[in-house]
Amino acid sequence: MAYPLTAVHRDAPDFLLTMNACEIGVEVTEATSTEYAAYCALAEHEFPNSLLEPALFRPNTPKRGKAELRAILAGRRLVSSGWGGDSAEREWAEGITARVTAKLDALGRPDFARFRENWLLVYDNLPLPALHMSVAVSALQTALAPTWSKQPHFTHVFVLSGASLIELTCDATRALAVIDVWRSAA
Repeated sequence: MAYPLTAVHRDAPDFLLTMNACEIGVEVTEATSTEYAAYCALAEHEFPNSLLEPALFRPNTPKRGKAELRAILAGRRLVSSGWGGDSAEREWAEGITARVTAKLDALGRPDFARFRENWLLVYDNLPLPALHMSVAVSALQTALAPTWSKQPHFTHVFVLSGASLIELTCDATRALAVIDVWRSAA
């Protein structure tokens, strides 16, 4: 990074970073299940002692109405098959890749301003168990491989997952520790 650095909130992309003469467009998105979020909200308001079962909200599962969500929560027992082997890591890679693909479509629209560098930041809020991150990142690298040759494409994809920021480019991947300055200052 070069200083001075300015960050301006805008639209399409969400931010413009300017460092000296270099401009970087930064698009921000969240990888989550909106249906799982609705399920959690319903549980909080109507079923505070229920068991939450994220495995019921895998990608490509049929949508459930409020009545079915209530029935699941009222049952107070686990009914899904859970995860086995590296299925959670593969599911994570699939969820992140789906967000990257959706944002690639946005990047290609004529109203989306493109810069010499275009970055994508994905906040990982997927309903999954603890992951073996090296396995998950390896699956993500494989899944994203075709996207680097598309035009236009993001020059960097960052995934914020827990206390890690994973940086992916066409030829490298690295994980950086995220330090919560508010917690560490206390």
